[in-house]
Amino acid sequence: MKKAIIFVCIILGSAWLCGCATVGTNFRSENVKDIFLGTTTTSGVIQMFGEPQDKILKSLGAFESTIYKYVYAEGTPSKGVARALLVEFVRDTVNGYIFSSAFEEDITDFDGKVRNSIENNKTTKEEILSLLRQPSGKVLFNTNLIFYKFGNEANSKMHEGIAEVWTYHYSYALRKNDLFVHPGRTLLIYFDTTERAVDKFYTETLE
Repeated sequence: MKKAIIFVCIILGSAWLCGCATVGTNFRSENVKDIFLGTTTTSGVIQMFGEPQDKILKSLGAFESTIYKYVYAEGTPSKGVARALLVEFVRDTVNGYIFSSAFEEDITDFDGKVRNSIENNKTTKEEILSLLRQPSGKVLFNTNLIFYKFGNEANSKMHEGIAEVWTYHYSYALRKNDLFVHPGRTLLIYFDTTERAVDKFYTETLE
């Protein structure tokens, strides 16, 4: 299980222990659209979302980055929903971000079947926007964020020919037999420098 998912599950578990409660500090999800790769600074993110709940220093060889983590959750005895934002910084500038939400007002769910219309080395960013919508996350190569959030299989598709990754991610939590599971779906689309999709990663575990 990925560390980022484990953290959200711990947050939701804390809410469940309280019966029906909120955990974490809510943040303004509408500001996510104002995060720009290679431009927005650490101070700019803090101004929009406040101080993060956690800061994680990650390294892959000589590549180092810092990941800021924001999570807000609401839970009942049977179900939990969360809003989460991960922002990666390299030399004080945003290198990537991944947002997800199961709240109705900013839900990041999407039609997973659309992935079948994405053709490698042909489908452009504009065409993907018409098929889906704005992605809930964008990440530049090189990065530690894809591995941190989605694990080795998704990260194995990262290579020198990749310029950017768009992420579509949705998950929630259900309580089953005093344990909680986290159904959801994830689509990652990998682009080269011509802004055409060259690969994709998809996983789905819905209840």
